[in-house]
Amino acid sequence: MNVWFLNPYGNLPGENWMPHRSYMVCNAFANEGHKVVYWISNIDHRSKAIRKTDSTSYLQNGVKLKILESTEYSEHISFKRIFFEINFIRNFCKTATFEENLPDLILIGEPSLFVSYNFVKFVKKHRIPFIIDIGDLWPELFKIALPKLLRKFDKLIFLPFYIKRNWFISKAIGIVSVSDAYLEVAKKANRSGFYKRIYIGVNLESFKNAIPIDIGYVKEKDEFWLIYAGTLGDNYDTKGIIECAKLLEHSKSNYRLFIAGDGNLKNYVIDSIEKNKLIKTIFLGRVEPSYLVSFYKKCDIALSTYAEGSTVSMPIKAFDYLAAGLPMINSLGYDLKDLIEKHQLGYNYTAGNHFELFNKIEHLEQDREKLVIFKKNCLELSETFHEPTLYKSYVDFCVNIIEKIKKKSM
Repeated sequence: MNVWFLNPYGNLPGENWMPHRSYMVCNAFANEGHKVVYWISNIDHRSKAIRKTDSTSYLQNGVKLKILESTEYSEHISFKRIFFEINFIRNFCKTATFEENLPDLILIGEPSLFVSYNFVKFVKKHRIPFIIDIGDLWPELFKIALPKLLRKFDKLIFLPFYIKRNWFISKAIGIVSVSDAYLEVAKKANRSGFYKRIYIGVNLESFKNAIPIDIGYVKEKDEFWLIYAGTLGDNYDTKGIIECAKLLEHSKSNYRLFIAGDGNLKNYVIDSIEKNKLIKTIFLGRVEPSYLVSFYKKCDIALSTYAEGSTVSMPIKAFDYLAAGLPMINSLGYDLKDLIEKHQLGYNYTAGNHFELFNKIEHLEQDREKLVIFKKNCLELSETFHEPTLYKSYVDFCVNIIEKIKKKSM
């Protein structure tokens, strides 16, 4: 089968991020012997930097890479980002029309709110079935950009976007989702009957077989290490982390907080550490995944800190934390909150409340027996999220849909 995965927000090997879901899916299809083309933009969504990679090349397992030009943007919620998506899909339609072999199936990463119209027009013209892979919820996310007084009216304010999203989802022949919460939203708009929740997952072998490397920091006997790894942006409680860091700085306990990542609030983090003389807080910047794995193994707690109103349900970092046996202190709702409570993986706190975040850290630092239990639970649960197993079921699900469609048309 010839399969395309279209995602303007995907990333590539060697970009110092853990593998993106769309890239994992492409590898899984290639491993099963399918021909795969991976379409992404020339803008790295997390750093907002322009990619220097050739526009057409091949990745491991023979996955063909197609990089499309689009326009730059710096803010996650902005008009420039809308134009980025519009220009991306226009270039896709122009380029894809002249491809020698059109696909049997297109997988498209959602949210792609402003990609949807031109994309549906393209697949309808060429009679190509498509499956939507839902990784987040738009326009629910836009709520956090509104003044607090207007947030209760978000459904009315963004009604045209909700209509657009539901229309797009209704056109797909099937839905895959990174969480149960997102899948329930999609089912209300899509009547295909083909639904599958497949968590992002993690390759456990990369953690179990990781060769220890020098991380550049020595952990003292009585130190308690915390880490946040990921995007530094408006949808993340980046400012809350800094406020918590100020409390950690004056705590009697011997803490060290490490912040790894990149994003539009990177300079805010660097400036805040310097301005407030936060010697217990170290900014690592954007680091290699192998370095991060070694770092995780030295840490005691991981932070999953997102802004109030975030629609993220099961972030990639959660699976990495679990694989490293790192208990979490988390502000998200949805699937991750439920898993943490059900399996005792750490603590949840109220998004934006850095005092509560600090108190939960203090509690775990003082209760080492509970910390050991949480670590054990994290490692045990991580076994259910092994990437090769999850994505084999992803491929089987998609192939099954196409086969059923072909039988109906015969």
